[in-house]
Amino acid sequence: MGGNSFSRVRELKQVCINLPKLAISQEEDKLLVYTDANDYRWATVLMKKTTTMEEPCRYTGGLFSKQQAQVWHINGKEFFAV
Repeated sequence: MGGNSFSRVRELKQVCINLPKLAISQEEDKLLVYTDANDYRWATVLMKKTTTMEEPCRYTGGLFSKQQAQVWHINGKEFFAV
């Protein structure tokens, strides 16, 4: 690996260190699902609700296919994220 490769690996490690910590949900926990979408992308986050805050448990996102992006209304795109 060249010098630039080491630099990129260090940058990647720093990004990973700063990722949100994920909570572990229990069966009795209250869970919330948040979605967001635009013409091209979608995202979903599953949150665990405590008495004082919300903690992320899982998150994911992706890109719509060209056909989905052209045909689906924004409501369908948001629902797809669920």
